[in-house]
Amino acid sequence: MSKRNKSSNTSPSLFYPTPRLAVWWVVIIVLGYITFKFGTYLIQKTNFFAVHRVEIVGNKYLKDSEILSLAAIDTQQTLYDIDPKEISERILNNPYIKGVSITRAFPTTLLLSIEEREPVLYLVDRVIYMVDESGLILKKLPDMPMGDIPIITGISKKSLEKDMSPLMSVLGLKRKIEEVDNSLFSFISEIHLNNDGSPELYLVKGGGKVYLGKSHHYERLYYLSQLLNRPDVVNRLDKIKRIDLRFQRRIILQKRS
Repeated sequence: MSKRNKSSNTSPSLFYPTPRLAVWWVVIIVLGYITFKFGTYLIQKTNFFAVHRVEIVGNKYLKDSEILSLAAIDTQQTLYDIDPKEISERILNNPYIKGVSITRAFPTTLLLSIEEREPVLYLVDRVIYMVDESGLILKKLPDMPMGDIPIITGISKKSLEKDMSPLMSVLGLKRKIEEVDNSLFSFISEIHLNNDGSPELYLVKGGGKVYLGKSHHYERLYYLSQLLNRPDVVNRLDKIKRIDLRFQRRIILQKRS
């Protein structure tokens, strides 16, 4: 017969702190509580973390004072009391602002990073409106540059309130130009939309018209790009009245009389 080893039932030993260790625990807990209460007092009852400075970055068209007015920041509050979501919602009430990020920069600074809507086209209809990449139409702000941004004619803002498709068509044409040759925008001053929906481009130099027709825009823009990459053509643009790309694999140039 095999012998069984006797196993003794062992219960976990209980830890009983010594009186000295217990005193230290009490001291640590009390000190932690005092530190917490003192920190809370500093935050709530003193201006150590009060908002003394608001920095605004990223805005090119809206003034700092306009954004501060929108934000309506209570400088009596501390950075801990500030609610970034509420401030963001107030700032985003301005349609020219696309996004905002709010950062606490301790001990006393609040940083507002602003993303404004950028004009990609300008709509001319009695006054000048900016059009952003999504098709949102807003009045042009004074500091918005014209530069290489083409203007749109042939469309009224009132008609776009009923049907946005003509504007979406022009935005689509703009994207096609960017895909084919972004440098074409340095030659184009205006995109005119005819009643039949076909676009015409007006050139910066000489004001000549470019007829694209209603279809095959990628192909025709490629031909235009090749044409305007020729120095002999570019140097004579002021003498060209019309560039017609509506015929398959042909470019028709009409000189001014």
